[in-house]
Amino acid sequence: KVKELVSWETSDTQEIERRQRRALEETMLIKPVEKGAHPIFQDYLVARTGIDNALTYRVELRSLTKTTNTCTCPDFQKNFLGTCKHIEKVLLTVKRGKSTESPFVELFMSVGTIEPCLTVPAECAPQVKAFLDKFLDADGKLRSPRWNTLQVLLRDVEQAPPGNSQGHPHLLGNLRLPPHDAGKGTPGTGSQ
Repeated sequence: KVKELVSWETSDTQEIERRQRRALEETMLIKPVEKGAHPIFQDYLVARTGIDNALTYRVELRSLTKTTNTCTCPDFQKNFLGTCKHIEKVLLTVKRGKSTESPFVELFMSVGTIEPCLTVPAECAPQVKAFLDKFLDADGKLRSPRWNTLQVLLRDVEQAPPGNSQGHPHLLGNLRLPPHDAGKGTPGTGSQ
């Protein structure tokens, strides 16, 4: 095995390729967090194998092509690339389907700008799309100021009465929120 040269003068493309190479070379155990969830777009627990006390990280897979996936590992949190070896390993492992994007309304933090993002699938139920449209700008992003818009959105979802004719309760079945423990690895030695 050739020792990898590390330099501060690498491009984002080189850094992404480095993580893709590590995903190919390193053995990792990947398990879906919930059984019966979507066969591709769901949360996965990822841990290195063959090392003692490896940490387990949570990967949220939202896209097979865009950098909207997230991982709780320290590398993902600080590299601003939109990927890490854990995400790349999941992308290598999942069985590809017809769709490259999640069928869920996804709420997550953007990479780099640290702002809330909401993605709405193309196949979204019309009543859900109509409800969400008032929170989105012309580019499909949360309206500015995004944090205030997010608070109002979450309040309106929570306060929607059961059986509301506008279909707000249907949003809860289509909305995937980040887990409460996001950002925390499972205790171990700290090895990625």
